[in-house]
Amino acid sequence: MDHPAAIITGASNGIGRGVAELLLSKGWRVLGLDREESTLQSAAYEHEVLDLTQAGIAYLEELFAQIGPDLVVHSAGIGIMQPFANSAIEVDERLIALNVDAAYAVTKAFVREAHRSRRPQHLILLSSLSGISATPGMALYAGSKHFVSGLAKSVAAELRQDEIGRASC
Repeated sequence: MDHPAAIITGASNGIGRGVAELLLSKGWRVLGLDREESTLQSAAYEHEVLDLTQAGIAYLEELFAQIGPDLVVHSAGIGIMQPFANSAIEVDERLIALNVDAAYAVTKAFVREAHRSRRPQHLILLSSLSGISATPGMALYAGSKHFVSGLAKSVAAELRQDEIGRASC
């Protein structure tokens, strides 16, 4: 029997790396995607340096079709704590590109692959408590995580209705 396969974004550090290490310890094959190199060492681990804000849906669809993941964990994201009025537009745009646009692209590629392959798969989109509450100085971050939470819940309902794959947040 083949070992299950996972694709994890933000796999070089933080939660993404922790998820990769856990899955590797359970015998999974893991492809880590991150804009930075990884120091994770395992025969079952592959790493691709990839800027998700530039990758595009078509590339991710091709990658998902090639790997055939049982699990996709979207952990990549950034948090910036600064009053909304004072934040630099360039910083805001970078947060939106990674926290919103990349989450959209990963989700779209996952759903399309789930429809194409018609096999059990699971998507986990990492959000934050900021995705269900409001915190001063976190307006844009909270807004991006509200998007992620809403996207995950709606996609989960669609996948349940179509009886393919699962999504959670």
